[in-house]
Amino acid sequence: MLESFSDLPLWADDEAHQLLESLCNEYQIPIEVLQDLVALERKRQGETKRHNITVEIDKILERIS
Repeated sequence: MLESFSDLPLWADDEAHQLLESLCNEYQIPIEVLQDLVALERKRQGETKRHNITVEIDKILERIS
């Protein structure tokens, strides 16, 4: 998933983004996983029924291990 996150403080603010990267490294979570989760949420935002979103979330989270 390729998406711009420049409107979000965790990506737009250098200090916040460095902290995010540091936490990702500390907990061994690829930052791309967080980006994909945020992108998925944005894509599905506004849907009244978010059918199968948990399946999509699970697929993204499987990349952690």
